[in-house]
Amino acid sequence: MPNQATEWSRQGKGTPLVLVHGFGLDPSIWSAVKAPLSQRYDVVTIGLPGLSATPFQPLQTMDAGAEWLHQELADLHLGPFILAGHSMGGYLGLAYLQQFPDELLGLCLVHSHVFADSPQKQAERKKVAAFVEKNGTAAWAKVAIPPLFSSSYRQHHAADLEQYVTRFSRFEPTVIAQYLHAMAKRPDHRQTLQNSTKPTGLLMGTLDQHATYTNNLRQVSLSPATAAYRLDGIAHMGMIEAPKQTAQALQDFTAWCATMGSLQEKG
Repeated sequence: MPNQATEWSRQGKGTPLVLVHGFGLDPSIWSAVKAPLSQRYDVVTIGLPGLSATPFQPLQTMDAGAEWLHQELADLHLGPFILAGHSMGGYLGLAYLQQFPDELLGLCLVHSHVFADSPQKQAERKKVAAFVEKNGTAAWAKVAIPPLFSSSYRQHHAADLEQYVTRFSRFEPTVIAQYLHAMAKRPDHRQTLQNSTKPTGLLMGTLDQHATYTNNLRQVSLSPATAAYRLDGIAHMGMIEAPKQTAQALQDFTAWCATMGSLQEKG
């Protein structure tokens, strides 16, 4: 098993499917999709250092995060698995694909993308990091968490949204700042997809303000082995706003990976 201090869960049988949460969030975001997926697959969730019960440790780059994930998963003896990463979890997944391609059956970018930050976006992340270190995580969460959801969700689930803001206000400012700096300096991974033979999934929300739908469409042509799944009227948190559709998309992608794997073996 992973390090005893690491927060993780495993349920179900079948093809291993590892779900990695994003920045400023924790494994609880997968709660509504784990149950249906575990009826068909061996579903693993893992909490990133400092963003869960997993103790914080310095991970200065996405590559370092992928190496950490590789070490934690090694003791589970999963064999080849599918990795689905949400937002920053997708960035970690891309680094994982680059470093450990033989371990993956496929990679699904859930509200995520391959593109490096622009100079403007890098400066923005550094500014936010400085704000968090000065004003605390709660001040950041009040501003950062609501825009992850669609206006409809914010209107009709105000109490739930407030709980998320409260939940994700508990992270240490140092942790939030570290991940912001790590994301700011991550490399562009277009070439990683272009050079990969692994199936790639793109789960996209049409109202996503972070991994925008228009920007995500630019990824579709990077690899011939790409499947795109559109969530209409959904922002950055499909697993919470639209858990049934998200679970179905991940199920379809996992089944497609198996088909692609069989075809490659025969070919």
